[in-house]
Amino acid sequence: MDDREHKAKMRCIAVPVLNRKGRAVATISATDDAERMSPLR
Repeated sequence: MDDREHKAKMRCIAVPVLNRKGRAVATISATDDAERMSPLR
């Protein structure tokens, strides 16, 4: 999670997509204005 470390008003989160063996094969991320994306979301 990037909680406004690089851009003052942006918050980012990413999670891995795992295959059947539990290996990371991709990543999904979301970025939005920090005021709209609360830590609970």
